[in-house]
Amino acid sequence: MDRAKINKPLLVVLGTTGVGKSQLGIELARAVDGEVINADSMQVYKGLDIVTNKATMQERQGVPHHLMDFLDPSKEYSVSDFDRDASRAISDIHSRGKVPILVGGTNYYIQSLLWREQTITKAKAEQERLLAEEEDSAIHSSVVDHPLAGKMTEALTATNPRVYSPSEIGVYLAGANLWDLLKEVDPVMADRWHERHGRKIRRSIQVFYTTGRKHSELIAEQWRQKTSSGSALRHDTCVFWLHAPPAILNPRLDARVDQMIERGLFQELSEMRADVRRGDVIGAPQDASIPTINYTRGILQAIGFKEFDHYLTLMDGKASGSEAQPQPEEIAKARAQGLEDMKCATRQYARKQVSWIKNKLAISCLNDAERPSAKDAHSMCFFLLDASPLSDWTATVAAKAIGLTKSKRC
Repeated sequence: MDRAKINKPLLVVLGTTGVGKSQLGIELARAVDGEVINADSMQVYKGLDIVTNKATMQERQGVPHHLMDFLDPSKEYSVSDFDRDASRAISDIHSRGKVPILVGGTNYYIQSLLWREQTITKAKAEQERLLAEEEDSAIHSSVVDHPLAGKMTEALTATNPRVYSPSEIGVYLAGANLWDLLKEVDPVMADRWHERHGRKIRRSIQVFYTTGRKHSELIAEQWRQKTSSGSALRHDTCVFWLHAPPAILNPRLDARVDQMIERGLFQELSEMRADVRRGDVIGAPQDASIPTINYTRGILQAIGFKEFDHYLTLMDGKASGSEAQPQPEEIAKARAQGLEDMKCATRQYARKQVSWIKNKLAISCLNDAERPSAKDAHSMCFFLLDASPLSDWTATVAAKAIGLTKSKRC
């Protein structure tokens, strides 16, 4: 679709983990005098470059990267924090006559930034905060006879932050799967949240439990109300979706995990565990009698920490010199299992990312791309790029994206 030159554009590069988003973002930036804004919820944290797969300084080729490597692991970072910080970064980049390029795989971050009110409004968020502070026994009358009412009551009670400590809640979550429960109650929200997002999953269950309405329906209703008068797109936007089929992507993901280990993954994980033991990381045990780490908070949600927990625990015991030393065979088995678990979790995460893009982000983008242009309305272009053939990356991905951008087709 040919368009006139757009004013203050925003380029977006999205796709699954391991598909080449960082590389394309850098190549686009070099070609159009742009700067990258990170949209990966784990790459905002300081350090941990290997486990979060940050582009190295050499790989960045001098391209400025915003919202990367700035947050202390003792802090948490919300979608509203990202919305605020990324909006400021976009304004700053535009003010200097450059092009902001949003790059990342945390798709609900991207969606919240591209459209006004794509996430719950501040007023709604405050409502839900107050709701979370109420007693979880306030079951809605329409839910009393629901076949899963008992399970919801148990889950909400056992994870009530007013009653139990984060460590106690972590113990419960380690043995319960709230995501499966949410999938039965509200499958749309289950697709939206990663199974590691325990508090968000709990909130969605609680909304249904206390209101009798699915969380996804409430959000959709609000979105329809906000967009009934037209597009809520914030910027003239061009989105590039990098895609590779699982048969090609999965072996790459497995190989990348092996490369992470070669680069020093275990050293990085061990250093983080030391910080966790000192209580310097959000999600660290708050009670010595319940030493369980809460892997649903902050940086500890990154794939790798939970998967190698048993192996690293054994290594801690070996280093302590305690009498009950783990056997080499046990350590080797735990390491192999952790490796397989990390690869499996990475492939599962990639599938969830594709599901989100197909069912939510792409639909919103295409709706705006096909919407008749209104006066003063922002424009949307959406392109799917095949990222399968690595040997021909320049021709199949980079050159096409750069060409589309420079030709003003986006």
